Amino acid sequence: MLDMLLLLYAKNFIINYLFVIYLGVFYFCNISNNVSISDFRYYGACHLDAYLKGGFFWIINRIYKKIVVSVFKYRYTSIIPVTLLKSQKQYAGTYSRDNFINATREYIGKLLSYLNKKDLDILMLDQLVPPTNVDRYLDYLPDSYTKKVIIVDRDPRDLYVTSKMFLTSGTIPIDTPEHFVEWFKWTREQSKIQQDSDSILRVQFEDMIYEYERTRTKIVEFCGLGNLLCQKKKTIFKPDVSINNTQVWNRYPNIIADVEKIEKLLPEYCYDFESKKIKPDFINGKMFDC
Repeated sequence: MLDMLLLLYAKNFIINYLFVIYLGVFYFCNISNNVSISDFRYYGACHLDAYLKGGFFWIINRIYKKIVVSVFKYRYTSIIPVTLLKSQKQYAGTYSRDNFINATREYIGKLLSYLNKKDLDILMLDQLVPPTNVDRYLDYLPDSYTKKVIIVDRDPRDLYVTSKMFLTSGTIPIDTPEHFVEWFKWTREQSKIQQDSDSILRVQFEDMIYEYERTRTKIVEFCGLGNLLCQKKKTIFKPDVSINNTQVWNRYPNIIADVEKIEKLLPEYCYDFESKKIKPDFINGKMFDC
């Protein structure tokens, strides 16, 4: 039986630097759930089904219906339907929080069992929960597990530059440094408003490099792994290599003005690199290595 479930969330990372078991495996699981959150099921259609198909379908369906009704006056509906919507399975039910929580816990428990076929004591997952309102999401996980969540944050300057230079998904607002600062500050303030439980540990990515031993000890103690011998220290996560993923803005002098604005508006979130003795290799060091 799994004794501890360790959840990792690398907040806004380009690369995740810790052990990962990719949750995409869920898509290949055939897991049935015996707990139902619906009172009954039936085949039919509703306006929501049309809405989900998009505006173009809605327009075409309206035109089709007007033509069919005008020409056939609701005759021959058995062979000429008055709508293009197809019947599909519908679910109806009365909401019950307890029923929903129990069904969700049972289902997620089966997913975790599928991932843990070797019956390991510790299972590590990446980004199973968001970095805010964490305890609410932990409530959806089975009570039989000891849950530990590690949330890793990053210097806003590096986050801005790596997102602007390498990401095009639009997940983070990087059109202007002002918009980025507004988003960054709001998301971090939300984390402060919602008090973390003892199951949550927040660390800085930079501390995992520049303060490796201290941060490693903090993580080990948080996970209750003090008696376990570390056999792969600095072989999976390599701080001397991953240091090249910090102070990234120095590689792109063309956006130094944006970085200076971020420094001015978010001084409390900017990491103190100046006090550190080691520095990245901006010439030969490769980004995105561990």
